[in-house]
Amino acid sequence: DLPGHPGIADLISAVCKHAPEVRIRLSSLEPRAADEPFCRELSRRPNLARHFHLSLQSGCDTVLARMNRKYTAAQYLAAVDRLRRYFPGCSITTDLIVGFPGELQEEFDKLSAKSDRSRNELMCMALRYALEHLEFIPEAGE
Repeated sequence: DLPGHPGIADLISAVCKHAPEVRIRLSSLEPRAADEPFCRELSRRPNLARHFHLSLQSGCDTVLARMNRKYTAAQYLAAVDRLRRYFPGCSITTDLIVGFPGELQEEFDKLSAKSDRSRNELMCMALRYALEHLEFIPEAGE
């Protein structure tokens, strides 16, 4: 992310190119990393696993801001769409923080809409579990 220096896509592409017998799998990417140049460059690498783990953390922009995340829920969804366009049939997983300190029920509810939109199978399973088995308990004073 330094101006004038190779980015993460350049590094991953170089590794894939110089070790074609090795299957490379990416994990814990921020949605901002999966931009057009990233997807365009890496879609040319056959030894890059068609699996991407993108951090979502929350479906609510205000919670993401309190978490100090540098992306929005809309940017996450755009990254999912881009990855699916450049890597048809790819697997996309994510991680979520449910019950972040100070999270309101309305903020948590925004996650449900994002899970339907992103078509992220594992996220949907985790969300269904949370909705069925966890109870929202407001913090003192709410």
